[in-house]
Amino acid sequence: MINIPVTLLEKIKHEAEVARPNECCGLLVGNAVGENISLTRVVPSPNTKIDNDVNGHNSFEIDPKIHFDLLREVKKTGETIVGNYHSHPGKPPIPSKRDIENAFEKNHVWLIIGVDKNGQANEFGAFYLDRKNAHITNLEIVEI
Repeated sequence: MINIPVTLLEKIKHEAEVARPNECCGLLVGNAVGENISLTRVVPSPNTKIDNDVNGHNSFEIDPKIHFDLLREVKKTGETIVGNYHSHPGKPPIPSKRDIENAFEKNHVWLIIGVDKNGQANEFGAFYLDRKNAHITNLEIVEI
């Protein structure tokens, strides 16, 4: 289960709508106790697939500098990077083959938001992805 403040969901929705037709992306920060995860904040990142003149419509890449800076920062705050988020413009919030192939970290949450053809961010999905076994585990999202 992943507990997410409504304000953070709204922030991600806004990013997804603004980024369309490209994917938005960022990191999820919070605390994990057993199987319960609570988000405390989200850290947006430019989609560096776009910056590198690669099609950002169907893929994303988080800026490595943002990731490394955040790793240093959370050591001081006691928080943890618990996962990432990204949007699926014109598609449902279901992990793609590319998402599964890029799932390198164990117990790393993949939060995906679907953006409909009208540009409306509408539905979230949260998952653990097992690249080795091509397995997807759905996580319950609890809005707080």
